[in-house]
Amino acid sequence: MAITNNNTVVLDLPVWEVLQPFPVTIETSYQSGVCCCTDLRGSNRFIYWLFSATQFWRYDTYANAWQLLASPPGGTVGAGTKIIFDPSRGTAGYIWALIANGVASPTWQYYDIAANTWTAKSYTNLPAAPGTDSGLAHTCSTYNAGGNDDFIYLVTNASTTFYRFSISGNAWVNNLTVQPSAPGAGCQLMWVPSFHVDHIVRVRGGGNSTIDYYDVTDNNWTGLTYIPASETFTTGTHAVQRGVDTDQVFIEKDATQRIFCFDCGDLTLLPQAMQYLITPSTAYVGNRMTYIKELNNIEYIYMMCHYTQFYVRTALFF
Repeated sequence: MAITNNNTVVLDLPVWEVLQPFPVTIETSYQSGVCCCTDLRGSNRFIYWLFSATQFWRYDTYANAWQLLASPPGGTVGAGTKIIFDPSRGTAGYIWALIANGVASPTWQYYDIAANTWTAKSYTNLPAAPGTDSGLAHTCSTYNAGGNDDFIYLVTNASTTFYRFSISGNAWVNNLTVQPSAPGAGCQLMWVPSFHVDHIVRVRGGGNSTIDYYDVTDNNWTGLTYIPASETFTTGTHAVQRGVDTDQVFIEKDATQRIFCFDCGDLTLLPQAMQYLITPSTAYVGNRMTYIKELNNIEYIYMMCHYTQFYVRTALFF
């Protein structure tokens, strides 16, 4: 049965709901590099979470419950780990994963959702020990027909080198135009096709307010001058797109519990949801925020509260 969102701007304010807690003990065991992903259209039932090399789970948004999945075959989850959903592969989609921690041997692999199996892919031309933080973006033709479905882009390791993976060729290149500045902790990388099908948006992180984009056709970088640019982003900053049919991106600022909506087209940064009333302690890198559009078309942000067992969501009112 369809439900109409009758919330009224100003009169109604965002309300946070506490969900089933995480199936692992976040405070003591799983910290840097924990990350999640789902279909960017928000239409997938499941949100996938990588806590460690032996703890890969999915959260069922229908049942408010957790399910343990097959473990990846290698790598150690830590700073630099990142995963991304790819709906155009397999019968139910793939999840691509850079599993790293800045020390141990990193891996690049994908998880086949339908088969519940992992497959290792080429790591050649990537850094020996990615750390600090990473960002992944896939120009997926399922999200937008104008995307080159073969490419996945990567920033990592506080380096200006910009990487691109060819799925068909199983190969990385590292000779694209370098980033204008090195990304730091809290960096994010997003393909926002409704902003521009050729543009990959980057939140620089590292305590900077810089947001820019890479043009995949012209192979160059351009800064975005947005208002107000008074916020800086560093460790604990997470981000997710509001589906693939808008040019809006939600950004959690560090561990301040504040969420902003960055509008790539209007070049504005505005508060999107009130500060949730669960106080975290330590901020960690990774990506712990997802967007879901329920069957009744109500939109939600799902997110982990830093260094706590609390998993929360809030409906979007505007």
